[in-house]
Parts: sequence; C-alpha cells; structure tokens
Amino acid sequence: FPNNAPPTGNTVEIATRQHALQDYASYTVINGLTFRYACNVCQDLMVQVGYNGAQHILFENNTVEWANAGGLYAVGSYNTFSNNLVRYNGQMGFSGSGSFQLWVDNQSLSNNWKLYNPGWEAGGGKWAWTYNSTIRGQQATCNNGVGIWLDMTNFNILVERCLLCSNWVAGILAEEYAIGFTVQNNVICGTQMFPGYSPKYGSGITMLDASNNN
Repeated sequence: FPNNAPPTGNTVEIATRQHALQDYASYTVINGLTFRYACNVCQDLMVQVGYNGAQHILFENNTVEWANAGGLYAVGSYNTFSNNLVRYNGQMGFSGSGSFQLWVDNQSLSNNWKLYNPGWEAGGGKWAWTYNSTIRGQQATCNNGVGIWLDMTNFNILVERCLLCSNWVAGILAEEYAIGFTVQNNVICGTQMFPGYSPKYGSGITMLDASNNN
C-alpha cells in the first residue's frame, strides 16, 4: 500500500478468473460493455473476440481495462472492432490477427504498466498473421511499448488516420514479413527510445524485414 500503510481498513480488489469474455460465435454483436480485471498471463488476453475463426462479429463501444496482462484479442475473419477503449492493461492493449478485419476508431492508452520488455510483446497493440485488413483511426498514446506493431506475416494491411503519440520504441513497427501494407495520413509524435536498444528504435516508423510497402 502507498506509504507502507497497513491493509486494515482498505479495500483490496482481486481477480479470480483468467478471461472476462471468450466469443466463439459468428454473427454476434457486443456493444457498450465494460470488461475489467482478470488474472490472465502473457499471450492469453482477457477478452477474446473472434476466437477459433468466428466471423462477422461487431465489437463496438466497449471498454477493456486493468487486465493483468493483455486486454483485447481481436481475431477471426470479416469482423469489425469499432470505437473501443482499451487501457491500463498490464502487458498490452490489443492483439490482432485474421483476414478481412476492420479496426476503426479504437483507443489504446497507457498499457504495459507492468513494464514487460517492449521488444518482445508489449504496448499499444501487436498484429500477426493478418491479411487484407484495415487499422483506421487508431489512437495509441502513452503506452510503454510500440503503438502499432505488425509482426510475423502480415499481408496487405492499410494503416491510416491514426494518432500515435508518446509510445516507446516506435509509433509503428513493421517486421518479419510485413508485405504489401500501406501507411498513410497518420500523426506520430513523441516516440521515446528504450534504454539499451539500438538508436534505430525510437523513431516514428521502423521497418525491419518488410518489403513492397508504401
């Protein structure tokens, strides 16, 4: 407790479940809910939408916050994730994957407060094995890690009209077979270097092993 105060007389909140939601069903709408607290571990996110290839899901106007590790696992095919607030999660905000997906006007704020290594998997959001999809209007600010990270086989991704400020390592990081993606009309500012990392990190946009991109 702050200032070494005893727990007596204070409220202690604990989590006993690993997930707040696992949506396996196609053609569902999840709107206007708050998901808070889970004792999940790294790479097993608190809210999982589009799990096991579910399609045509609309996940919008929700808040995902205070997970022990990652917040929102946004996967599947032909799903839309719109106007969600993902904040204060211990490791990272988003994890994305799938094909023909739309992430639009979401916020990823102040994630990785547990200070996981930002060069591994931490920060605003990380997308892998994603194809023919769009990230539009994403606001990723004040994350202790990358704002938008495209890693491990992403093809034909459009990233546009995003605001990426005061993140660590990179505003946008594309690596490991990020091919044929377009980054346009974004605002990236205040990216901070991370101690011990190469000076090539800490830039607005960093590309490693990425090709045929705009």
